[in-house]
Amino acid sequence: KKSLFWNEKKFAPQLKILEQPQSFQEKIKQWQEWLNKDVESPEIYLRLSSLNYQLYQDEEAKAWWQKAQYLDTNNKILEEVGKIINFNN
Repeated sequence: KKSLFWNEKKFAPQLKILEQPQSFQEKIKQWQEWLNKDVESPEIYLRLSSLNYQLYQDEEAKAWWQKAQYLDTNNKILEEVGKIINFNN
């Protein structure tokens, strides 16, 4: 599958800086809608992981990160994120 993460024009609204917890929840819902459309990519899972982590939902964040890692085991960005937030222990 083609990676959707790097198509910034398509995902421009989702790439805005998030400032309030409500906007984090809205962004989580938007990314989950992509998954509901059978668009599966490690980048979407990584974004969901990041959003949940920023909301202090560590277990949910780790679950999304693990899904991303499962789909793309050699992704250096995923490895680095895992190290930073202690998920790849």
